[in-house]
Amino acid sequence: MAALSETDVRKIALLARLDLTPSEEQRFGAQLSAVLDHVKQMAELKLDGVAPTTHPTAARETSMRADVVQPSLPAAKAVAAAPQKSGTAFVVPRILGES
Repeated sequence: MAALSETDVRKIALLARLDLTPSEEQRFGAQLSAVLDHVKQMAELKLDGVAPTTHPTAARETSMRADVVQPSLPAAKAVAAAPQKSGTAFVVPRILGES
């Protein structure tokens, strides 16, 4: 697979909300290209007859605790140390719909 273009790297950085320097764009672009090359190699594997698994530990016994309802942390206590709150809710900066 060809290396990602500078435009592609900048678009990915924008979508990930990363402010990269030109040297970081080069370095991370090369790293991401290498990851994509590896994914392409995995896609070329011949997996006919290999049964899919839904979880890596599904084939073996796992010990898990019982799913028991327990009292949860009171909402007021959960937001007590929050930098910004509204009643019993956390206030976070808006990110959707920004330009």
